[in-house]
Amino acid sequence: MLWSRARWSGGPLLELELGALRGRASQEAAGSGAMLWLCPWGGASVSYAVGRFGLALAAQLGVPLVRPRFTVLDMESYHTSPVAGRVALTFFVALGTKKASEPGQ
Repeated sequence: MLWSRARWSGGPLLELELGALRGRASQEAAGSGAMLWLCPWGGASVSYAVGRFGLALAAQLGVPLVRPRFTVLDMESYHTSPVAGRVALTFFVALGTKKASEPGQ
């Protein structure tokens, strides 16, 4: 985190997400397919920690660089929106040990 004050910390978030969107049709138009998903995300995160335990809240906006379009029987059934958003609330536990520094080190 970029900023820290007592038990609070926060900072910017930047991510690049690469994956695949999959779809499947049934009944008379049975079939399936997958298309590339590429999206940069930007936002911010804030967290509050007590000892090893804490909560983090993150909010992000993304602009897909590849916008998959799924069609069934030559009719568009789904098209990825030009802007995406997400909010996440996370509970975390810090693992490991942190040694106190010895005098003179």
